[in-house]
Amino acid sequence: MNVSLQDGFNIGWKLAQVLTNRAPPSILSTYVPERRVVASNLIAFDRRLTELFHASAHDDRAAKDYTEHFLKSAAYMAGLGYSYADTVLTAEGESNGEAATEVYVGRRLQSVQVLRWCDAKAVQLQSVLVADNRVRKFGLLDWLVPGMCIADIVELL
Repeated sequence: MNVSLQDGFNIGWKLAQVLTNRAPPSILSTYVPERRVVASNLIAFDRRLTELFHASAHDDRAAKDYTEHFLKSAAYMAGLGYSYADTVLTAEGESNGEAATEVYVGRRLQSVQVLRWCDAKAVQLQSVLVADNRVRKFGLLDWLVPGMCIADIVELL
């Protein structure tokens, strides 16, 4: 179900961008290639999990394999572990990944608690990333020091 919801969101934001003339209709062509890979991987995952589950009823080693596979796959089953392949919208090859080692291009962003700099309030990242058809850029800065003024931060950037 998580994958289906993500797919609906994927085509929905693209349609909204096209219908409001914020993006060319060509972005709609990215949906099928992205979905095909995810669907294929999901089918393979489900088959493997089912095989392990059925084998675990008769074999202690298979039961251990099933448990390990289940635990290792928790993020995938929650809809966080799959990535869309590179398209004109997701160019992983152009990202060096040094600044955000747990953020992957083409993958759903997992919510984490962050400190919002403007008011020093701890918030869940997903609660401030509202899905309202706007594109946002944001920075995750782990080097801010309490008491830094804006001029210091701008100079460092």
